[in-house]
Amino acid sequence: MMWHKHRYAFAWRRAVMAVGWWLMPLGVLFMLIFGLLAEARDPIGQMIGVSAVAAVGALIGGVQASLILAPADDQAFEIVLAAPRPLAMILIERLIVLFVMNTVIAAIGAGLYTLVHPTGETVIDQLARWQPPFTAMVGLGMMIAIVGKKSGLGALLSILLVAAMLFGGFAFLGLFDWAWALHLFLPVNQYSAEQLFVNRALLTGIGLALIVYSFTLMRNSETLLNAHISA
Repeated sequence: MMWHKHRYAFAWRRAVMAVGWWLMPLGVLFMLIFGLLAEARDPIGQMIGVSAVAAVGALIGGVQASLILAPADDQAFEIVLAAPRPLAMILIERLIVLFVMNTVIAAIGAGLYTLVHPTGETVIDQLARWQPPFTAMVGLGMMIAIVGKKSGLGALLSILLVAAMLFGGFAFLGLFDWAWALHLFLPVNQYSAEQLFVNRALLTGIGLALIVYSFTLMRNSETLLNAHISA
């Protein structure tokens, strides 16, 4: 019974440290900075506009997800594999910490951003825009880190993708008729409610599918161990 208890216990303190909790206060800071820039009529601030909460949240989510579990970056990975707790438990607890803490931070950031740069959107509206790209970037960052064996790969891809969508997103929308369905930060005032729903549902579905796929990758412990040793 005691072995069973330890097998499915949660290590919350370790999970908080592993996901890079220090990134979240930086996220609130950047949301406020973009709000101040938009209020001051700065071109970059106005370009990002009400996507600030979603963009900063998605970026931080992708970077944090890449830190969850990268075999080549964990010096004690052999011990982790030999422990009675399955790897799936590590992913579960760290995903819970990541989603809960970021939801709280996003709500705080949305409230502060609304005070600094009122746009007519409520905190709930901004959270609804934040959740789909956040989920997609969490799934992408975690999957790339596990497949590529290093957390830096997932973090780099997250940074590049979010930056490309923010600063080149309108060009992307102009290239393909279907681009609105996969755009991370779709302008809410340029598309119908049905299109926004499809966009958010697809991004959320993609993120959840990548998270599930990441769990399947954890089943082959021999491949993960070889990646750790070769690194």
